[in-house]
Amino acid sequence: MYSEVQQDTVQFDPLNHPLARGGAPSKARFTPSVHDMKVIAKMVRRLRKEDEEKKKALHQQTEEKTEDPLLWDDSSKVEMDTHTHFKYYNRIPKPKFPPPGTFESYRPPPEYLPSERTKQKQMALRAIDRKEHFLPHAFDALRHVPFYNHTVQDRYQRCLDLAFFPRAQRTRLVVDPNKLLPELPDPKDLRPYPERLSFQYKGHTATVRSVSVSPTGQYLATACDDHLVRVYEVHTGRLMKRYDLGAPVQQVEFCPTKSLNLLVAAVEYSLVLIVPTFAAHVTVNDHTVRYLRAPGVSAGKDGVAHLLGATTLGGHSITQTAMDTDEQAHESVADLHDVEEKEKRAEFVDANAKERSAGIVVKIAMHAKIKKFTFHNKGDYICCLCPKDHVKYRQTVMLQLSKRKVFCPFRKFSEIVTDCKFHPREPIFFLSTTNSVRVYNLMAHRLQKRFKAPGGITTAISIHPDGDNFIVGDTTSHTSWYDMDFSDKPYKRMRSHKGVVNNVSFHPNTAAYPLFATASSDGQVHVFHGMVYDDYNKNALLVPVKILKHRRPVYNLAWHPVLPWLFTSTDDGIVTLWTE
Repeated sequence: MYSEVQQDTVQFDPLNHPLARGGAPSKARFTPSVHDMKVIAKMVRRLRKEDEEKKKALHQQTEEKTEDPLLWDDSSKVEMDTHTHFKYYNRIPKPKFPPPGTFESYRPPPEYLPSERTKQKQMALRAIDRKEHFLPHAFDALRHVPFYNHTVQDRYQRCLDLAFFPRAQRTRLVVDPNKLLPELPDPKDLRPYPERLSFQYKGHTATVRSVSVSPTGQYLATACDDHLVRVYEVHTGRLMKRYDLGAPVQQVEFCPTKSLNLLVAAVEYSLVLIVPTFAAHVTVNDHTVRYLRAPGVSAGKDGVAHLLGATTLGGHSITQTAMDTDEQAHESVADLHDVEEKEKRAEFVDANAKERSAGIVVKIAMHAKIKKFTFHNKGDYICCLCPKDHVKYRQTVMLQLSKRKVFCPFRKFSEIVTDCKFHPREPIFFLSTTNSVRVYNLMAHRLQKRFKAPGGITTAISIHPDGDNFIVGDTTSHTSWYDMDFSDKPYKRMRSHKGVVNNVSFHPNTAAYPLFATASSDGQVHVFHGMVYDDYNKNALLVPVKILKHRRPVYNLAWHPVLPWLFTSTDDGIVTLWTE
């Protein structure tokens, strides 16, 4: 079996040394390395990722070549300039066509079906005057409805509406209404001001047209349509005196200076000058009578000398230095003494014995009915308004009591005058017309400024005691605050009433009580806090603080000269005192 043994054909000598230093390699040399496995795995992942990206890029290229872009798709990326981009993304969709109503139903309710008379009326109208092109008709089934003949016409009209009616995109602003209101102080922090009814002066049998408080604040005078002027004591309500003037009394006013005890009443065509003897000392009463009966003669006392000297400017009286109202020429007024002699506009008449016993001293007969009059602060000048005079320049008449002179300072005047006031400290005169307020500088003999009245016809005007601001009421329920240094337009225009503003008035002592009030025919008196600052960079602060409600329309109001009290008069013959 083993007879034939193979023998090596290679002859070699046995080695004397090992193949490597240190002997044969270990078995660990033949196991794979963990680090090498991580490196190889990382390389494999990178190669696979590159293959996937190449496949995606190739797939996108094929899609772009095969698919067409959607022209009206918002998601499609179209290269466009800024204007086209804004126009494209800010387009306004067309309004939807309104859905059909019950009127267009193929089986409307019976009340929508027209009668034969209605059908005849519709057929008689022109096609342009008809609201609809068809009349509703009831069908038993939808398949019985015939073809609509106005389909093309309706589509054409729809296209015209879309083409010729522009569409505007309006951004809706979400604003908190509370943020729109100005930040005003709390009215409770602005006290004192009149807020409660304290007293009523009754006894009048007709409408009370005017009220006035004496310079001392002790007496109250009222003008009533029952021909009487009543004088009350403010604190007690006692009726001190009644003066029967024989006609409805339009206005009553105390002389603003304490040197004269004078009460003036406007009765139709005359001014009645009354000396209420109970309201002052005997010496003051005697001085007032001498002052009125001896024109141009000084009484020799310091008070009268100061009064006469303080009311003259530059050697001429205030009315003598009044100027022409022509805005283009600004010519100075001519001497009016000659005109006064030719045209008698007023006449001073001394009272008779019976009238003197009642307290009446002088009557001034005017050429027309007197609507209003106002005193100069020094008490020597009175300006009367006669708006019904057919001669326009005679609407404004100024009287000088000490010299018994009469002047019509505005020779070229064509507008209707509604109210007038003197400046409290400077030789400036305010004249309110139907649509403006004119300010005249009596020293410079010219029109200083004209303020526009943007509302209706002006009704009343009041000047701030500092002289830089004034308020105007009008027939459109507005009260306008004007700043003479601000603009010829109102600084603030307040609409708080619902009727005509009959009267406006500042408190005489605004340094202590910065208040003003407005009276309206809606039966309300609105009291405002009007603070004027010395800093020209700070605007006036106007805050409504109180609404005094009456049952009847309020015609007039007057402030107490010392206290924050307000007197109001209504057409039911009640005079009310409101206190803090």
